[in-house]
Amino acid sequence: MAFGDLVLASFSKFSNLGQAGFGTLVGPLVAQNRTYTRYLTAFNRLEFDDIRNNQWYLRTNIPQAGVTFRNASIDIKSAWIDMTGKDPQRFYTRRAWLQDPQTNTCSQKLVGLVGLHIVQKTPVASPVDLVDLRTGG
Repeated sequence: MAFGDLVLASFSKFSNLGQAGFGTLVGPLVAQNRTYTRYLTAFNRLEFDDIRNNQWYLRTNIPQAGVTFRNASIDIKSAWIDMTGKDPQRFYTRRAWLQDPQTNTCSQKLVGLVGLHIVQKTPVASPVDLVDLRTGG
């Protein structure tokens, strides 16, 4: 592997195949070409620092009221499928390392982007600010 390679593999066998549910992972999504949909989650330095400094990677450190990130925090979730049997002209494609859950080995394949979700934390207006914005006062 080299710097900048897209890796859609994980330390555990099925981690990049599961979708986040409400407190649990739901099963893998199989594409029409009978390959698994793979997920990649990324975030900017601000969000990374919040996760690391607060140790939010440990379930016991997540506040009962939930996690609130600082303004300008960004996270991105993308979904990719193996292009086997698909027309790559219809997709944004990249070469990526995929982990085979049966053999636990990785190989490089052409993948296509099938989903993209980008979230940026912005300042929250107070109810007074909202009223002022609506009336111009």
